[in-house]
Parts: sequence; C-alpha cells; structure tokens
Amino acid sequence: MLSSVHPPRWLTLIAPVAYSTPGLGFHQMGDDVIRHRVQQGECLATIAHGHGFLWQTIYNAPENAELRRRRPNPNVLFPGDEIVIPERHPVTARVATGRQHTFKVPRQAWELRLRLRDHDHSAVAGIPWTLTVEGGGEPTMGTTGGDGLIAVPVASSARRAVLEVFGRQYSFEIGGLDPVSRVTGVQQRLVRLGYDPGAIDGVAGQRTRAAVRAFQASQEDLDDTGRID
Repeated sequence: MLSSVHPPRWLTLIAPVAYSTPGLGFHQMGDDVIRHRVQQGECLATIAHGHGFLWQTIYNAPENAELRRRRPNPNVLFPGDEIVIPERHPVTARVATGRQHTFKVPRQAWELRLRLRDHDHSAVAGIPWTLTVEGGGEPTMGTTGGDGLIAVPVASSARRAVLEVFGRQYSFEIGGLDPVSRVTGVQQRLVRLGYDPGAIDGVAGQRTRAAVRAFQASQEDLDDTGRID
C-alpha cells in the first residue's frame, strides 16, 4: 500500500503488484542451476521476464516447492528469498523452406492498479486523474471508478510514476515497499505519510512506535497505542 497525505484530501494508493528491474539479483551458478536472490523491490513477474519465462513457469517449478510453501502468494516476495531459475527447454518446429513463417510468443500484460480512498477509507469515485509513467510516453487520463480504482497498462520496466489528482502531484516508486506485514514495510509507509520512524531497519524501536502513535492519533477510528497491529 502506497500512502500519501497532503491537504486538502487524504489519499491511499494501493498497488498490489510490485515491479523491479530484472537482473539486479545476485545469481549463483553451478551444476547448470541458476539461483536468483530477491533484491528490494523485485517481484516474481519481473524476475521471470528477465529470464525469458512466464512467472507461472518459475513459481510452479518443482525446484521452487519450498518457495511456494513460504510464499503462498506469488505476488509477495521478501528480499533475500531465493528462486531457482529452471532449465530452458528449446522448442523446435519443422517448417518448409522458401516460405515466410510466423511464430507467436505468449506475452503477459502488465497493469498498474491504484485505488483512491478518503480519510474515512471510502472510495474516491468519479474524480479525474492523470498518470505519467516514467519512460511510458504520453500521460494517461481518466476518471476513477465507483470503487476508486485506476488501472493503467504499463511496461514491465516501469519503476516510477506521477499521479495528478485534485490539482496535486503524487510521485511514487512502483514496487518500492516491503509487505505491510513486515516492520520495514510499516516504516516505509510512515515515511511516505510524513512521519519519522527513524531508520528503515525492521526494528520497532522508540521512534517507530512514536511515529505509529502519531499516525494512529490522526485517525478517528484508531487507538493511539503505538503498537503495530
């Protein structure tokens, strides 16, 4: 969840799928096995894309049974997770000479999804918006749906975007946050909300608890306990 708070409205931008640059991970090679160590911001889909696979092929490979056990949601990986890249199996075809032949390779569609919510968590519907994806050409314009959803096709290499809504601009990294179930994910979101949790170190120390308490105090439906729950 990417959150931005600026007057005059409170907005919550929800992006369920993270993206990252293929090939940034540390690779160990031996015995024809490639192991990819997940880096901050990477996801299974872009790792697979960088190696020329569909993400389902890698995730469902027998070599990644342990990964499936630890990460039942393929959209959520943690930095340090290890993924085995399966061996390639070339596909051959018999074709006649002297003719032109067309081969179709399946490609996955990529879509950035954002959901706008107000301070009371209600969907912000019917609001015009403009989204500019870095390296994505011309901006895309539209109006939020009844559920506050913005859905825009993007390239697999997309990393940053700027959303213009209510006359303000909100810049964010695509896939730049850890899962909210981790302390680092909470700390990252606090920073983006304008709070100071201290270092992004995964430790719920005094400064992080104070930032959590300040955020809770700003919400009408939360008790300001300072606990991450």
